[in-house]
Amino acid sequence: MRQFLALVIGLEDGTVSQCDGCEHEGKLWLVPRWLDAPAQGVTKPARLVRFDSVPHQHTPNAPNGFEYVINYPMPKHLFEVQTPKQEMSGFEFVEMPELTFPLPSRKLS
Repeated sequence: MRQFLALVIGLEDGTVSQCDGCEHEGKLWLVPRWLDAPAQGVTKPARLVRFDSVPHQHTPNAPNGFEYVINYPMPKHLFEVQTPKQEMSGFEFVEMPELTFPLPSRKLS
């Protein structure tokens, strides 16, 4: 499971921000928030937001360290702590996936 940094554009206000990401089950996902379990030495995504189905660029050798730039505005509801109350048309997300990473290695941002 590969991890990386991505640049994301906000749908509502056009702000550009960074977000952790990972490759999981052959798909590319953003990880807006992590849940650390220090006693177990692991962390897990609170939510995965799929982005390989929207316009994006792969920039593996970019000097700023961002491996992906998402060229499609993403709804802020996908990045909030609360689960979106309704399905977000055109966006796939997974709450509390069964996926863990060693705690020190996920600190990308």
